[in-house]
Amino acid sequence: MNDALTAEVLRNALVVTAEEASVVVVRSAYSTFIVEGSDASAAVLDVRGRLIAQSMATTLMNSMALKVALPFLLADHPPATMAPGDAYVMNDAYRGGVHTNDLLVYRPVFVEGEPAYLTATMIHVSDLGGLSAGGMAPLATDIFLEGLQLPPVRLATAEGIVPAVEAILRANSRTPDKVMGDVRALLAGTAVAAARLSSLVTEYGAAGLAEGIDAYLDYTEARTRAALTELPRAVSPRRTRSTTTASTPAARTPSVSPSPSPPTARRLRTRSPGSREFGGRRNAERARAERAGAGAGLRRALPWWWTSRGQARRCPPPSTPPPPSRWRPPSSPCAASSTPPSP
Repeated sequence: MNDALTAEVLRNALVVTAEEASVVVVRSAYSTFIVEGSDASAAVLDVRGRLIAQSMATTLMNSMALKVALPFLLADHPPATMAPGDAYVMNDAYRGGVHTNDLLVYRPVFVEGEPAYLTATMIHVSDLGGLSAGGMAPLATDIFLEGLQLPPVRLATAEGIVPAVEAILRANSRTPDKVMGDVRALLAGTAVAAARLSSLVTEYGAAGLAEGIDAYLDYTEARTRAALTELPRAVSPRRTRSTTTASTPAARTPSVSPSPSPPTARRLRTRSPGSREFGGRRNAERARAERAGAGAGLRRALPWWWTSRGQARRCPPPSTPPPPSRWRPPSSPCAASSTPPSP
């Protein structure tokens, strides 16, 4: 199939396949976050790990996750071990996933008895445990507080969802019924996309579909490279300055290279501003004054119980003991006030 028009028709058919899968997930999900926000991703991939088509109404980050996680799935479950009706799920953030509440579901599509393509869907399910409900845990200090982690595992077979996986998902969720509703929506999306892809194989043939996919992927790469060549060439500022200087008459005169600084000067520049080698007593006094000014600003911003430790060293001892009130006027941090301000 070398017809560019046919390849474009195939491209749009595959994009519509992925888009229809995402619509099915949104309309079948139980979570309000998915139903109201339409936050669902779908894609069509092949066993070579290439992203063939993706739903257009979702972010590129989710499509990237579906593509990046696929090699890890194929490493744990080689295509030779897959059977018709199988589906796989994972959410490992270190193997392509986004975070624990984003479930990635894959379904192989068989062509002539062998898996050639995979349809994939992804949504943020209602809850998978963790520190906070819904998977949004801003106070989490490690990934274990985000929720249940799933390596690539077989989620379903031709007979239905694997009971052991369903039991694990239900036991680790605050909303088990909604989670399983979301999982079934993900499976439905992959099933619809697999059916549409199988119809394309029947219409164009296995070789024709593969040639059409290769043709439009090559066309996409050619257009991308052509667009990159039209960008202006970046010029380093250092190179521009040296070229401009060389074109002027002054640049033709021999220049004397500056003598290297003595070792003592290089050593002194690495000292602290308050040391004698850097600038003597004047710089030391300036550094102390800057530190004192910064301390005054902190005394105005921090509570009295925090700054009293440093003020005992800077402020002179009062003639009379201060009252038990913790308030002091901001204009004079060292002067105690006899009466606190009126509320």
